Formats: sequence, C-alpha cells, structure tokens
Amino acid sequence: MPPNTTATTGDTATTGATSVKSGRKKGRKARLVVLVLVLALIAGVAYGAYWSISTVRASFPQTTGSIKLDGLSGPVDVKRDGYGIPQIYASSDEDLFMAQGYVQAQDRFYEMDVRRHMTSGRLSEMFGKSQVTNDEFLRTLGWDRIAQQEYDHKLSPATKKYLQAYAKGVNAYLQGKDGKDISLEYAALGFTNDYKPGKWTPVDSVSWLKAMAWDLRGNMQDEIDRALMASRLGPQQIQDLYPSYPYGRNKPIVQEGQYDDLTQAFQQGDGTGSSSSQGSGDGTGSSQGTAGGTTGSSQGTSGSSQGTSGTTGSSASAGTSSGLTGQLGGLYDVLDDLPAAVGVNGQGIGSNSWVVAGKHTITGKPLLANDPHLSASLPSVWYQMGLHCRTVSAKCQYDVTGYTFAGMPGVIIGHNAKIAWGMTNSGVDVTDLYLEKVSANGYLYDGKVRPFRTREETIRVAGGKSKTIVVRQTQDGMPLLSDRDDELVQVGRKASVNAAAPDRGDGYGIALRWTALDPGTSMDAVFALDKAGDWDGFRAAAAEFDVPSQNLVYASTDNHIGYTLPGRIPARSAKDAGALPVPGWEPKYRWKGFIKQDELPHEYDPARGYIVTANQAVVDPDKYPYTLTTDWGYGARSQRITDLIESKIKDGGKISTDDMRQMQLDNSSEIAKLLVPKLLKIDIDDPEVRKAQELLEGWDYTQDADSAAAAYFNAVWRNILKLAFGNKLPKEVRVKGQCLWVDKIDSTGPVDDDAKVRECGQRDGDQAQPDGGDRWFEVVRTLMDKPDSDWWKAPRSGTRPAANNRDQLFARALIDARWELTAKLGKDIDTWSWGRLHRLFLKNQTLGTEGPKVLQYILNRGPWKLSGGEATVNASGWNAAGGYSVVWVPSMRMVVNLADLDKSKWINLSGASGHAFSAHYTDQTGKWADGELLPWSFTTAAVDKSTSDTLVLQP
Repeated sequence: MPPNTTATTGDTATTGATSVKSGRKKGRKARLVVLVLVLALIAGVAYGAYWSISTVRASFPQTTGSIKLDGLSGPVDVKRDGYGIPQIYASSDEDLFMAQGYVQAQDRFYEMDVRRHMTSGRLSEMFGKSQVTNDEFLRTLGWDRIAQQEYDHKLSPATKKYLQAYAKGVNAYLQGKDGKDISLEYAALGFTNDYKPGKWTPVDSVSWLKAMAWDLRGNMQDEIDRALMASRLGPQQIQDLYPSYPYGRNKPIVQEGQYDDLTQAFQQGDGTGSSSSQGSGDGTGSSQGTAGGTTGSSQGTSGSSQGTSGTTGSSASAGTSSGLTGQLGGLYDVLDDLPAAVGVNGQGIGSNSWVVAGKHTITGKPLLANDPHLSASLPSVWYQMGLHCRTVSAKCQYDVTGYTFAGMPGVIIGHNAKIAWGMTNSGVDVTDLYLEKVSANGYLYDGKVRPFRTREETIRVAGGKSKTIVVRQTQDGMPLLSDRDDELVQVGRKASVNAAAPDRGDGYGIALRWTALDPGTSMDAVFALDKAGDWDGFRAAAAEFDVPSQNLVYASTDNHIGYTLPGRIPARSAKDAGALPVPGWEPKYRWKGFIKQDELPHEYDPARGYIVTANQAVVDPDKYPYTLTTDWGYGARSQRITDLIESKIKDGGKISTDDMRQMQLDNSSEIAKLLVPKLLKIDIDDPEVRKAQELLEGWDYTQDADSAAAAYFNAVWRNILKLAFGNKLPKEVRVKGQCLWVDKIDSTGPVDDDAKVRECGQRDGDQAQPDGGDRWFEVVRTLMDKPDSDWWKAPRSGTRPAANNRDQLFARALIDARWELTAKLGKDIDTWSWGRLHRLFLKNQTLGTEGPKVLQYILNRGPWKLSGGEATVNASGWNAAGGYSVVWVPSMRMVVNLADLDKSKWINLSGASGHAFSAHYTDQTGKWADGELLPWSFTTAAVDKSTSDTLVLQP
C-alpha cells in the first residue's frame, strides 16, 4: 500500500486572496503608478539617485518621421497600428530583416539582451553572483557553442545573410545609446554595476532556438520524477500514477495517415526498421539501422508501458535507490533554478492548434486556430509583426505576418499570402539521462575507460571575481551535469546498482543526451516556412525544423489542410530506455540514429475534414512501428476540441471564425464531469459544508471567473489530490511547506514499523506534484472503479476523520475544501468566485522577480481574474499542489481565415512594447483576459487603413 504518512502544520504553500480592482480602473492605476514612480525617484527613493520623467521616457521608440540607417539599400516603411504592432515594407530581403532587427530592438532590446546572456551562460555579467550557478549549468550545456557550430557549418548562405542583416539592424539601434536610452531596466542596473550592452551577433539569434528547445524538451521531467518516486513507491504504485494513454477515448492526432506499407515492411523485415545514423554510438563511428521493432513493441503491445517501462530491469535497479533519489533531487534543484525561457522549465507546457477544412466552414475555405500555452511573462514571449516585400521577387521573397521572437529574424507562427501554420509541443522523447561510471581517467563505456572531452569556461561576475569551471563531456558529446552540483557528487558515491554494474569507485555521474546538443538547421526552417507556398514546400521546410520537435498544422488558400511531425527523434534499441535514467556503460542504451523524416507521422486532407493537436498522442502505436514517447499528454483538451467541432458540423453545420474563437475560450472541466455526480451523492452532516456542496447542483462544469461552483469544485479537486496522492509522495516532488511524518527508510526499505521521520516538501508551488493535470484526471478515472484501493486511504488529521475508502476520502475533501475557501474567501459562499482564487500576475522576468520591491512595483502588472483552468481548452493553468494562482496561460491566440486573410484575428498576452510605461506595455492584456481578438491586417490596403504611425528608415 502507499507509504504511511501523517500531515503536520504548514502542509501546503498557497496564495491567499486579496481584493482586486476592476478592469476599468487599470488605466487609472497605470497613470498613478507612473506618478508614484516619478515622485519616488525624484525624492531619491531608488538607491538615493535622482531620476526625472525624462529617464522614464528616454527609451520610448521613435515611431514617426524618418531615421537614417547605414547599410540599407533603399527606404523601409514601418507602419504601426493603434496597438503599436509594426508592419515592415522593404524592397530586398536584407533590408527587410535589417529593419526587423532595428524595430524589435526599439521595443524589446532589454528582453533580447537578457535572453542572449541566458543562452550563453553570461547572466552573472548583468546580475552578479546570484546567477553564477545558473551560468555554470548553462555553460555546461553549451547552447551558444552549438549555435556557433550551426552558424559556421550547418546553415545555408541565405540564412546567414539574413542573420547578419538582422544583427546589423539591432546594432544600428544600439549605436550611440547609453543604457538608460535603451530601457528603464538598464538605468536600474546602473546603480549596482557598470554593465554596458554589447553588439548583437548572428549567433545570439541562433542560440535562442536552443532555449526554446530546452523548455519544450519532452519527458525529461517525467524521467526524473519516476526515479524520485521510487524511493517511497513500488513499481505498481508508480504505474498507477502513470496510467496508459486512453487511445479508445481520446483520439490521437493522426488517424488517417498512410502507415500500412511502413508497418508491413517493418513487420516482415528483421525488426530493425530504418533510421538516419548521425550522432550515434560513442563517438568512434556511426551505426546504421534501428531497433524500431523493439522500441515499437514497448509502446504498442499492451499499452501499459507508459510510465512503467524501466521500473524493472537494469535501468531501474540502477535508479531506485535512495542514493540516486538524492542525486536526481539535486539535479532537479539545478534545473528548477534555471530561468524559464518560454515555459515552466518543461512542465505544464501545452498548446492547442486545430484546422478545419473548407467543407465545414462558412467561408468555404479552411480556418486555423492556435494558442500555445507557456509561462506568463512580461513582456510576452511573442512579438507580433508583419514582414512584407513591396513586390515579391527573387530579390525580395517574403510577405508574411505573425508571431516572432524578439531577437530572432523571421516569423515563427502565422501566415503568408498562400498558407497558414500553427504549432503545439509534440512531447516526443528527445532526452535521456545516463548514469556514468566515472574515474580519474574518464568514464566506462562498453568495458573500456574512455577519456572525457574537457574545456574551461570563465564566468565573469558583475561586482565580483571571475570563476573558471571545467566542463566534461563524453566522446559523443554528452555533458556531465553532475559536475555542476556538489550534492550530486556526494550522493553519486552512494547510489545502489545491480550486481552486474561496475564498481562505483568515486561514484556515478549523470550525463545528458539531447538532440539540441547536435548542430542543426532549425533556423533554415524558419525562413523556409515563411515563404512556403504549398503542402510540398511546407513539408520540406518542416523537415529542417529539427529541434524542438513540434506538431505543425497547415492550411492553404487553395483549400487544403494537413499535419506533419518534424524533428530529430531518436531511435532506441533498449525497450526500457527513455523512462528512467539508464546505465551509460551499456552500449544498448545509446541511441542508434534518428527516425527518417519521411517515416514520421503526417496527414493531408483527412476525410473527417479537421485535424486537432493539443499535446495528445500523435499516433496509435498499433499503427506505427517506432516509439515516439510513452509520456504523451492524456488528451483531455484535444478530445474536448474534437467534440466541439463534431457538435458544430453534425447535420451539415458550418464553423465561423468566431466559432473558432469561442472554442478557444471553452472552460469546461472534464474532471468535474467525472467527479461531481459522485460528490453530490456523498452524505454531509455539517450544514455549512452542505451549503458548499449544493453549489455543485446544476453546475454546468464551466469554470467562469465569476463562478462560485468552479471555485469550490477546484478546491475539492485539490484536496482529493492531496489526501489521496500528495501526502504519499516523496519529499523531492512535494510542495515546499508540506511537512509530513513518514515511515523512516534506508536503502533497504523501511527501518521498522514504528520509526517515523518528519519530511518537508522541496519543490516550488508551480512545479510540485500532484499538479492536477490530465495525467491525474486519468489516474483518478482509473481508480474510480476501485473504491477500496489503498490510494483512497488517509489518516485522521485533528478533528477531521480518517478515510478508509473512496467515498470517505471524498467526504473529507468536501469538508477540507469548505474550510480552506472560508479562510481564503470568507464564510459567505455568495461572495465566492473562481476568479478571486485564480489570478494572473504578469512579472518582468528579471528585476520584476528578484529586484528591489520598488522596482517590482514599477515593472509588474496585475492581477487579472481569469476563467479557465488546468487541462481545459482555455488553459489558464494552475498547480493543484501549490495553490490556485495562474502559472501558465495561452500566450497568444490567433484564428486565420484562409478565405480572406484580412478577416483573421489575433491577440497577445501583453503588448508590443517592453518599456514599462509605454502605452503598449500591457494594452492587449485586458482584451486577452476577456477572450477578445484584435483585427489582423495583412494586405497593403488593410494595413494602411489600420496604420496610426509611420516611420521611414532611410539609407
């Protein structure tokens, strides 16, 4: 049964409710903040310095008139609409991308500068010694070194030319400017160090793709969590918490792809399948072929391998000890401290994108929707922009608009004149952790000691001494992550392994194999996508998008829709690889190559007339021979979107652009549909708890911000998770502040029946387990038919009774939730609302989180009361272990109308500007929170009609 635990004080870290001003007061609040800022700074509050209003406004961009830029071959027009969104018009590719660099630097250079310091492991140069540990880890990964290799050896001449033009534009903006002329944040940094921004380089842009790939890296967190859980849970219990994907209920993305020939050839052959062979082995050569049949069988035989493969066998025996638990806990601490580039360090990242064929739309042409779910940040990770050649020709090839990353040329998601595309994270497994037998002479591989490849890295520290570190890599390029944490070194000496493992000597290290540590061509893919004109061009461009692997949906003005899965996806020979850290000394765990691009799943014009991607399984494993991952999202959102589409098109119904928008805002809770009928049957004696229970009667399961029923249900759900699972998990995955008396164990198991030890959770609230996502929906759904399962048992706590079965635990959760919300929202349930609990705060990702309080007040915005919830289509995510505050969001929303591109709609989380007191800092956030979309002009006539400011860049 699950381990014996008893909760003590301080059992959960939550965010209390406070009064929130109405949205109508936000404009007045912003003006007051500016006034307070100026008065405070003039009074010398900020470090005793004198700042004036001119300091606040000095960095605002020029948006009208003209500016001379050396290096342009002709004039460039920058037309901004009423939200400050720029549309750029040029007559050559180089001028277009040079202007893009200049304009993005005008609005977002501080954000760009922080990003490049993060990707290159140089945050300490800006922020001092507090970032040294982060820099050590980032230098060990070596993102900028890989980006330099890509630039030198992989990228096309055209791509290099565009990157150079972009860098030239950024540097033209920087020329002659002091820090305070660029951003308010630099003026603040000037109080503590003499940092000056350096010139932008093409590699700075390429490196950002590595950061994006890191946050979208797949199942590495699940791999760590399963190993950590093994310290207190057995294999069957871990399997309970990682149930099989419900293929029969939640449909995969690809349902009509052509796999018969591939599968038949695979089955009739020798079981090795086919793969590209780059980057395999130990660096002494490359192998051909892959054990696709082996890997395929681990996913497709019984369907029960999700989360359980690796819980037995050599990888598990090397990884289930208390020593490895401590080692992985230390690794998690390092990972958790890294700044999130576009997500919550790889967790909770989801997205929605779907496309509907013209036969099902009012317009007769496709509609495409996309809303990537990422960490909430200020400014938004996205920057809206149009890049237009006045005349599309060989000299000037682009006419594209959409969402860009500040710091990188091109458009990432959007449309051109012929096609539109959207992206969601595929979640395929592109990382593995390896235990390495380390000695003074190197590491053990295939019975031989191989020398490490080493390099020195010097970290410069603002206001302090530089620090030099040594980075060690295996011969095939895997960095030794355990070198970056002292705790990892110590506990690596104690890790238990099976009898066949080599002598521990000085201990085991942890190395990382990750596709993004190989030079690739993703930057080429961006430019190829931007000018693709049909399905073949789209697929060819997608094939260059090797990391991160994304689900790409497609629609065209000539009435076609499609889907493709690109990416460099490893082929593994060992069936238990990818689920847990594996023995690095055994060759069978090394990758054997990569699945060929033409063998990756895709779909074109399916008969059903729509394609939905929302992080669910890509393909049924019975119809596909390779294992892509065993850690898919569980499909709650994707199936809800599918059901909404089916409900609209049944009996010949048609879907409109606004229908697509309304689907993006769907707040329905799938777990509520399962649990509420059961919760209403629970007998409750306490009249105050009964009043709360009655809120669920007649509730339609929608999580609107003003819903009291949604507030109460989500509190009940949170308490069910805590009682049934959270109090039984090891401290390494529980939330900080949750302290329990648990059975004392050592490497051999429990010490004795009566020995107890107090253990407190170690994870931040946005990363802890159980997080309440759709994996936990599936866990609970599976256990509903087992009312006497040990998971439903919970000890007595104070005056709260013990639970010995499912219904008793549900009763306890109803009671606990009532009094939790009484403490947070008051006793009167008529005043309760989901939005009072579920609030969004937008924070500047550097000084807004770690800076002085006055700077946090200056730079941050919010709160906003949000509808939606975890694993709903309107995915304003929250972590049930940590509280109710919003931790990830739809970072943007768009709907593309392929019949009339000027009738497309879009919105961003924040605004175009990164300047704290610009009118465009958060001018889209209120509309975003209300579910509105803005007009999205594309043609020259529509852009001209919406233009408010025009700036001419002159050569």
